[in-house]
Amino acid sequence: MPESKVKPIEVKAILFDLHHTISKHSVSPNQILRKSAECVGIDMSGFSNTRLNEVFEKVDEWLREFQIRNSVGIHWGAQAEDWLEADKIFLEGLGYSDIEDEVVLEFERRWKAGMNNHHTEILHDEAKSTLEELHRRGYQIGICTRRTDDPEDLLERWGIRHLIATVHWSGVVGYAKPSPYTLLAAARDLGINPRLCMFVGNWVNADILAAMRAEMIPVLLTWANPEEGEKAPPEAITLGAPAEILRILP
Repeated sequence: MPESKVKPIEVKAILFDLHHTISKHSVSPNQILRKSAECVGIDMSGFSNTRLNEVFEKVDEWLREFQIRNSVGIHWGAQAEDWLEADKIFLEGLGYSDIEDEVVLEFERRWKAGMNNHHTEILHDEAKSTLEELHRRGYQIGICTRRTDDPEDLLERWGIRHLIATVHWSGVVGYAKPSPYTLLAAARDLGINPRLCMFVGNWVNADILAAMRAEMIPVLLTWANPEEGEKAPPEAITLGAPAEILRILP
């Protein structure tokens, strides 16, 4: 897309996704999963990543129906207890059917701690300097992320919280991307018309779709998932790494 499509007057706020947009994991989620299981006496060494992902997909289907049927709140999933049934279904899918609830809960607590640790989820090398420069140029900055745990602590530990004007997060169907809910909530917080907001993410079917539904300018970063660039609609601005945003904004 030509750079001229983004005019200075059209952008007052820039909202970002987190994982694989401005952050990444230093170890894979499956490594964290295996370690969490090992710590509570569950051996997952005999299962391939493919098998683990297959079981995850089945649990995800169940979880979507569960969240809608029970009309859970926007921040459902922040407590380990929220995941008890889903975790049991996951473990049963691997052949573990008689594990005590407290062991399952401890497994979930360790999984959460691993996934939300600032040593395992880290900023992209260009992220902090890019956010600092955008802030210096006068843009409002927000975070809208599809996760079930509050990312505020990560933002503080990364040293970027002071640059962020608003943070919204949800992993619940109907609130989480591709719903525009968190994006519109961020625009409301900032007092800025959604059409004057840019949303930057890495998944076409989640981030770009949410941005288009919110009538924001959609930007796709492909550094983590190059194949997504081929899926991008013509409305999306496709860039590589975070710092490339600076060259399309005054």
